[in-house]
Amino acid sequence: MPKRQDPPPPTHVLIDADASMPAVLTEVRRHVDEAIVLVVPDQCPVLLTVAEFRALKDTAERAGVQLTIESNVSLRNQLASMFGIRTTSEAAAAKGGWRPPDTLLGNTRAYDTWVQQPNDDQPRKRKRRSDPGHVDREESHRPKGNGTGSLDYIELDTDSDAAIGATARKIGKILAVVVSIGLFATIAGWYALPNVTVVATPKTTSVTSEVNYAVAAEGANLPSDIAFTVPATAAEADVPYTITVKTTGVKRTPQETAHGEVILRNPTGAEVTVPAGTTLSIHAGASYTTDSDVKVPAAANNVSGEATVSVTATEAGSAGNAEPGILTGVIADLGVYYSNRDAAIEGGTDIEEPIVAEADITSLDDKLVNDYTKAAAAGWNSQLPEGQSVVEPSVVADQPKDKTTAQVGDSAAEISVSGTVHASGLIYDQNEVDQLTTEYFQESLQAQVPEGYAIDPESVVLESPLALASSPDNVQFRVSATATAYAVVSDDLMNDIRGDIAGKSWDAAHARLDQVEQWESYELTISPGWWFKRMPRDDGRIDIQIVDLSQTNPTPAASPGD
Repeated sequence: MPKRQDPPPPTHVLIDADASMPAVLTEVRRHVDEAIVLVVPDQCPVLLTVAEFRALKDTAERAGVQLTIESNVSLRNQLASMFGIRTTSEAAAAKGGWRPPDTLLGNTRAYDTWVQQPNDDQPRKRKRRSDPGHVDREESHRPKGNGTGSLDYIELDTDSDAAIGATARKIGKILAVVVSIGLFATIAGWYALPNVTVVATPKTTSVTSEVNYAVAAEGANLPSDIAFTVPATAAEADVPYTITVKTTGVKRTPQETAHGEVILRNPTGAEVTVPAGTTLSIHAGASYTTDSDVKVPAAANNVSGEATVSVTATEAGSAGNAEPGILTGVIADLGVYYSNRDAAIEGGTDIEEPIVAEADITSLDDKLVNDYTKAAAAGWNSQLPEGQSVVEPSVVADQPKDKTTAQVGDSAAEISVSGTVHASGLIYDQNEVDQLTTEYFQESLQAQVPEGYAIDPESVVLESPLALASSPDNVQFRVSATATAYAVVSDDLMNDIRGDIAGKSWDAAHARLDQVEQWESYELTISPGWWFKRMPRDDGRIDIQIVDLSQTNPTPAASPGD
């Protein structure tokens, strides 16, 4: 008798992690009339819907392929079972000796056609009884429910196996409906539930520019490197001025008294008592008195006896504070040495009040001589109509003759001198300077911007004008400007990014986002946070947000009057 040959083992076909459904079906068609095990990676985006499994089953049947699915995703295995496609987990369970547990549908009698698979060394024996009304001793003593999942509480018609089978089929239909609803909810959630947010920070670069301009009267001679000229009008007026300096003198009124401890050392052979009120002093400094009587032990074994006593400064104020080791000396009539070597004497405080010092009056006189034109320009600006300003470097004013009335020792935080002087200078329209400066920098800064970048208008910062040269009829200035330019991410690019990462694994999405050259950094989050780390298939649920790098309002165009 010829030896029976076992059928060849099935071919394992590994599906690529990013494979499309058409590619999977093409792979199945290549194995006509063969047995294959389709190995599907966990992160594979296909074979997760009813439609995909229906197409897979139809293709396998047309090609005569005996198909088995190998996957660790429970949803994928459940869908395979629904369409009668074998899974590797079912194949392992079906090997000899397996039988459905009693609790699966309440009673094994519901399985009308099930037959025990015999071992090789045991004779075949039918487990199904020919007499359906017979109940053996073992089954008659079996409890009706044997687990939490048991359905034995359902009353069965024990008069016939047909009734039992009908009941089991009804239960199976109910379970099938429940499972279908659960699968539908899972699949719907897989598509619709998660929302993904990408918060990206664009790359930035700094751009700079500078401009030379002049504020000049009509007919003034100007250098060739001037970008623009603001017309000015020569004027003169009696203008107020005020010059102020802060005082540096301090008047201290003692408030709290300093306290501390000193160590007394007795080198003599007899105990010495230091009475309360004993004076201890710093050479050419503060003095202190002991707060209580203290006995200082005699010296022993060539070591002076020591005791500690608290002391109080004889006068209140910060002058009584002393750093460690400062209060050192000897009580001459007692032969006892003292020192605050271990701790400072502190706690003395003063009430400080600013007063006028001699140096303050001198400083005010010097400032009056050197800064009176600047003070006159400030006073002149204060009485001009809104929008007009005087060019400070153009101001020429009479020397003030006013003096301060402050005296040394007066209680004051500052002293000043004020008056009126006659001045002349150039008056200009500040709004025109603002407009011309802004227009110039809009062009010059934009020319420095790299391709693919745009200036953040809120980031433009103008430095204070620097006077380059001045004459009676014109003053030349230089102003520098800086701005931040950021990489532009167009709507088309963001739409492409959404489409590229929709339905992809978390790692694949990160890999794609890492390729965006316009981003300095990004953060990828999913909501709800407990959902699978996987991108939604609907790219409309992917929100890409670009961080707004706008700073505070731009610095106003610098004015030569500033």
